[in-house]
Amino acid sequence: MCFSDPSGKNFRKLIVDKTYKDNRRKSRKPLGYHEFVEWVMETYRHRWLPSLEGDDVIGILCTAGKIKDPVIWSGDKDLLQIPGLHLTELNNVAAIDPAGALDFFMYQVLAGDMTDGYPGCPGMGDVKSLNIVFKQLKAVPYIHEFSRGPRKGQTETRYTEEHCDDLWEIVVSRYVAAGLGERDALKTARLAKILHASDFNKQTKEVILWTPTK
Repeated sequence: MCFSDPSGKNFRKLIVDKTYKDNRRKSRKPLGYHEFVEWVMETYRHRWLPSLEGDDVIGILCTAGKIKDPVIWSGDKDLLQIPGLHLTELNNVAAIDPAGALDFFMYQVLAGDMTDGYPGCPGMGDVKSLNIVFKQLKAVPYIHEFSRGPRKGQTETRYTEEHCDDLWEIVVSRYVAAGLGERDALKTARLAKILHASDFNKQTKEVILWTPTK
């Protein structure tokens, strides 16, 4: 059983964005929730890590290579960022390969997650984001010149689409097309990223913030 830091500390709030999950402050936990968590911790094997959410603990444990054939059981779709075996609601075990996990991560960066309080790329929804990642469509700028009307002779930047093998380049191109930039995309990525073992220094208990690699 994996839990968030009981102190409530969360590296996403402290380091990246203080508004992360701020929309949940008005909602109350179910009656008896905290007592139930205490009972679970007393009764079953459990783990939590400082400043991390339960999802991150799951991700770290399942990618550290110390558990043989781990199976993730969670109703949170964010965990699809973690490669490996996942127990579904239908009691089937589905396998997510590393490429599929990366696809879902990039989709999350585009679509955002309003439940967790981060919006993603403006103008993107679930369907559009999935289509862009699945088809690997980069937004490419070009100069359009008006040939008639009140703006005849004027120009503006428009965007077309072309295939690209670099998913991060695709994501950044969409943020740029929306009037933002790579810094905005990176901020969202660090909010969306469910940690792997490589994203956490087990000696210092510090998060290694995600950075795109070329």
